[in-house]
Amino acid sequence: MKRSKFDVIIIGGGIIGLSIAWRLARVGLELLLVERKGIGEETSSVAAGMLAPYSELGFENEDMLELGERSLREYPRFLEELSHDSGISVPLHDYHTLMCGVDSHDIGTLKRRYDLHKNMSIESVWVSPGDVRSMEPLLSPRTLGALKPPTEAFVDPQQLMRSLHTAILKLGGEVRTNLSVTELIGTKYAVEGVAFESKDIARSECVVLATGAWTSKLYPACGIRSQKGQILTVELPKGLRLRSLVRTPRVYITPTNSSTLRLGATTEECGMLEHSTAGALYKILHYGREIIPSLDEASFHRMDVGYRPTTPSHRPILGPAHEANLILAGGHHRGGVLLAPTTALAVASYVSTGAWPHNLQSFNPTAHQQGRNL
Repeated sequence: MKRSKFDVIIIGGGIIGLSIAWRLARVGLELLLVERKGIGEETSSVAAGMLAPYSELGFENEDMLELGERSLREYPRFLEELSHDSGISVPLHDYHTLMCGVDSHDIGTLKRRYDLHKNMSIESVWVSPGDVRSMEPLLSPRTLGALKPPTEAFVDPQQLMRSLHTAILKLGGEVRTNLSVTELIGTKYAVEGVAFESKDIARSECVVLATGAWTSKLYPACGIRSQKGQILTVELPKGLRLRSLVRTPRVYITPTNSSTLRLGATTEECGMLEHSTAGALYKILHYGREIIPSLDEASFHRMDVGYRPTTPSHRPILGPAHEANLILAGGHHRGGVLLAPTTALAVASYVSTGAWPHNLQSFNPTAHQQGRNL
């Protein structure tokens, strides 16, 4: 007979849910992690793995910079402790980002971003057309300049999730996959557990909702919606190699090893249509070829579809909900991999102490929701 009472229940088996579950398992809590499909088979499976607090920074998100920088600094310790628990090492790769422009409009956008970085004391550098092509020979001769932010990083999301899953199991956590939670159970004022599609119930005095783009299905008051993104993976011919992560205002091109490139991503407000489209493939290739013409010689590998968990402000919703015993950890938009360490530490701290970290109060869901009847 399956156990039905836990210290903590985490709903969601992507990078955020796995990271939270691992942190809670480390402190000896008896936990259940439940995932509607297989571990990491949803949005996390198509994540590019960029840890990019500077190149992803929006004009309106100054406090997101502090959150992203803190999480990037936390990553080496996060991965070291995870490797100790799982026995699976996850390398952290530093990389340089070149935010490039191929026309006057691009350059104007990048110059405004450069001014933003200077105002926020980010040590970014403006690179001339000649210098940027020396740094990255595959760039188009049309490149008119680039903004080079401080060093960022990359991690393999698939390897990270394998390590997290293994660590959770080794530490005694229970993981149930291919099982959907149909509702949160409890009263108007407090969550007391979850009900599954199998009609079974699991109870806990702490439920963490880390279901990404599916969060509003269980908790409509969260305000998190799904935003579709499509990503193209190609293989460069032997002898061609992209040294840096290259971006324009329309596309990013990420080298995942010596020859594999991931290009993305579309931004589509169309719900959860699962198929990839010819239009998205055309758009990604068109914008990619603007900056890397040798993509013409690349071989097609695959197209992937994912769903960003997005809020109106593009800021995550983190912390205790209006109802007692419920914690929200969602709305990470494009930053789920980057923000996993800080999100997991914050949730673990709250579960242990009952106090949400002061420096994350601006992301607290009580500022964004009006409550909900269970």
